[in-house]
Amino acid sequence: MLDDTKVPWLDASKIEEFALAWRKIEGNSNASIFKIVEFLYETLPNLLVGKALEIITYDDLGEDSPAFVRFLNQRKHGYQLVELHIENWVLENAKLDDEEARKIIAHEIGHIILHDVSAQKFSPGSEKNVRFLPNEESGEWQAKRFADAFLVPLHVAASFDNPEELAEYCAVDIDCAKRRLISVRAEA
Repeated sequence: MLDDTKVPWLDASKIEEFALAWRKIEGNSNASIFKIVEFLYETLPNLLVGKALEIITYDDLGEDSPAFVRFLNQRKHGYQLVELHIENWVLENAKLDDEEARKIIAHEIGHIILHDVSAQKFSPGSEKNVRFLPNEESGEWQAKRFADAFLVPLHVAASFDNPEELAEYCAVDIDCAKRRLISVRAEA
């Protein structure tokens, strides 16, 4: 069963803008690979507006996913508390530029930046939950788009024709590289 959340409408171009703005804040808008774990621990918590980030690590979450974000109706120092629950292997492998680990972290950063406690649960099998979401209102779609744009900015992707070369240059999987090259062509 698909788990998702209904979030405020964001189209792909606005998500691109947010992802690039966060890359620029870090000073890495043109870098092929940047230190995403350092960004997660050092940059992101200091620049979030209205949110207090707590990162909780585990050897094994016992979940289907090695990471998830939880927005709590609690305040910490006057800010909405946001928890990132993440398995240690993801953090350690991301430090080694592992593409899967980097994608997981970028996806969760997307949730942290783009979403808040107002997200409404979505599950296609439940009568109580929202039954249909356009992509632009899907928390998972938005976070995936953000991760792609955050890891491979369009202006970087535009320098490539070959998805394998782009994937290697940015330490992303081939599917991400292909999606980014399709996005570049759509922008042209």
